[in-house]
Amino acid sequence: MTELAANIVDSVIPATPVRQFVLTFPAHTRWVLAWNAEFRNWVVAAIMAALVKHYGDQGEVAGGVSPQFAAILVLQRFDGALRVFITLAYFGC
Repeated sequence: MTELAANIVDSVIPATPVRQFVLTFPAHTRWVLAWNAEFRNWVVAAIMAALVKHYGDQGEVAGGVSPQFAAILVLQRFDGALRVFITLAYFGC
């Protein structure tokens, strides 16, 4: 995950401040997120909406005019032991 983050920051996202968020969930929620795409899409949309609102508000407080927030989501479905382990990593700027 660290190499992926470095590659995204260096090659994909423009030269702006970047923050990485890694979200993990309780065991039962991970299982549901792994196998229920509709629920997973709802969770991802809710998290993204919260990030857009938070950083948009922060940008306006800092004096920005119509600040924008963009993010790349990486979904890691399994851990090293091939157990179901949903992790969402957001790289936002």
